Amino acid sequence: MRDYVEIRGGSGLDPARMALAEDFCGTDSIPGKNALEVSCSNTAIRLVSSGDYENSVTFGMELLLEPTFLSLRCPDFHGLF
Repeated sequence: MRDYVEIRGGSGLDPARMALAEDFCGTDSIPGKNALEVSCSNTAIRLVSSGDYENSVTFGMELLLEPTFLSLRCPDFHGLF
């Protein structure tokens, strides 16, 4: 995989030091298909690109009030739940 998108979470702002929640590769753009629940102080959506293709990422987000299936929970997160 040369081109992909990473979803990461952590307490700092450096994506390299955040835990990986999921990575995606492909051209499937069905809204909500790849929904994740990340309960961390910070979340990063990172496009890793080789530069060989025209890549784009579209994402949406909402406040996580009642988690049903956490993809990533940071141990130092003190949120609503």
